[in-house]
Amino acid sequence: MRTLHLSRLHLRGADLQELALLHAQWAVGLGPFEALRPARLTAGMPAELTPEDIAGDLLKVSLPEPEGTTRTSVVRLARRNGVTVVEHLVVRQGAAYRGGPSAEAPEVVLSLLDDARRVPDEVVGATPVRVSEPEVAPLVARMLAPERTVPIVLVSVDNGSRDPMIDPGELARRLAGMATVCFIDAVRSSHRLKEELVAAGFSDKFGCYNGGVRILWPGIVSGDDPYQHTLLLPVRLAAMPDRSRTEQVAGLFCEMIAEDEDPRAWLRDVDPAPAAPAPSRVAP
Repeated sequence: MRTLHLSRLHLRGADLQELALLHAQWAVGLGPFEALRPARLTAGMPAELTPEDIAGDLLKVSLPEPEGTTRTSVVRLARRNGVTVVEHLVVRQGAAYRGGPSAEAPEVVLSLLDDARRVPDEVVGATPVRVSEPEVAPLVARMLAPERTVPIVLVSVDNGSRDPMIDPGELARRLAGMATVCFIDAVRSSHRLKEELVAAGFSDKFGCYNGGVRILWPGIVSGDDPYQHTLLLPVRLAAMPDRSRTEQVAGLFCEMIAEDEDPRAWLRDVDPAPAAPAPSRVAP
């Protein structure tokens, strides 16, 4: 079993019934998700679902894949402390699966992030934040904000080609809902990032440069070990196939983000084990 997605969106002004309807439409390919309709019917999904079919604000959608595996989504909807929370886990299951790490945001998550009425408290959208030299200082302030709750993924450019080794746009789409992807668009911007972090008391090993890609976890402080905030160096990226490099990087970070989760517990919440039969009474 491999995790393909794990998001927790805290949405302002969102109605639970409306969200239940949206997820029911996504599950069967109706409404804004009509493009998914043929595949959903082929996969054996029912012709329609209603919000009432999401029992206990839980929804499970399992879809067969061509390689003999199954992609399963578990959705939880809840109100917590006056905020609507949408949790979405996607896993790939099947003994036949031999592929590497991957990540992909479900269409319903992309729809929520694209709806201006439901902007989440933190930017975790499907578009990378472009960071040129003037934006480095605000980026550092955002990185160090104690209230930050989602990871930031930095993508730098190669010193020679001046291009990134992965596609920042594809990475942001794959990690949508899970992390904020920031594209440091120039060599000088990477140097400035290192200077700003060193000035804030960080080790000079906290940078991101020369095509490297780095994840910075929430709660980062100057005393942190830089190796706790994984940096994928160019030599490691170059060893990945070019056509699947961005997908593999997204998958690696997705699995790091979901490392403390137990996907089987999510699945048990939706499909609880049947109750044990009552012991039979033996006549004296």
